[in-house]
Amino acid sequence: MSGRQRVTGSSPVSSTSLRLERSDKRRLTRRNPDLSGRRRSYYYINRSKTTTWQAIMNTFYFVYILKSLKYPDKHYIGFTTNLDQRLMKHNEGGCPHTIKFRPWIIQSYTAFTSREKALTFEKYLKSGSGREFSKRHF
Repeated sequence: MSGRQRVTGSSPVSSTSLRLERSDKRRLTRRNPDLSGRRRSYYYINRSKTTTWQAIMNTFYFVYILKSLKYPDKHYIGFTTNLDQRLMKHNEGGCPHTIKFRPWIIQSYTAFTSREKALTFEKYLKSGSGREFSKRHF
């Protein structure tokens, strides 16, 4: 092996894989005529233009705890896939359970990739021992 060391257990990245990665990135960018030819990156999910962060956040299920600004001892526990929209709905009066204690802020939230686990955790937080747990830890 004249001057070379043999590497075992790993495979170096080839230029073809890097080329494929670059072409994938190019495929995800589109020209925007309003911005005089500058490129903007979009990921197409369900035929709607979303940013990478929005695409990631839409894959999570959130269990959240709201705290009333007017009545600091009032809390609300809920489940959603979009935290921003849900908080706006609570503060606009779209939920009859939270309309009396507006405005609300998010005290804490937990993200899950499984809908079932998120709903189970929400149900637990609404139980007696779950309320004690949230008082101690959140």
